[in-house]
Amino acid sequence: MTQVPTPLGDLTAWMVVAANVVGWVGWMLLVGWAAHRAPLRRFDHDTWLTRPRSVERDGRWYEARLHIVRWKDWLPEGGGFYRGGFAKRTVAGATSTSCVASWPRLGAPSTRTG
Repeated sequence: MTQVPTPLGDLTAWMVVAANVVGWVGWMLLVGWAAHRAPLRRFDHDTWLTRPRSVERDGRWYEARLHIVRWKDWLPEGGGFYRGGFAKRTVAGATSTSCVASWPRLGAPSTRTG
């Protein structure tokens, strides 16, 4: 098996892949938990990070360039992972440029409750 030098020592390629999978899942759960626990006032307005950008054209850029409609249902959905959570598709008006949809795109499933 191929050895990969890392700061933790030489690891096999499979160990590196496994560490990456565990790391990304852990990151997504952590950010999802933070979004789930955040107060509603954090989502009632756009900030510099979540405000719609002119290049997004109300989400049409994502649909035209990234073809999101084709693959978005294949992405993991963690809305029901936390007690009281819900799926993103149940959020009325949550488009790709809304504050509710934008905050968790930092790396986690949307798990916000009211």
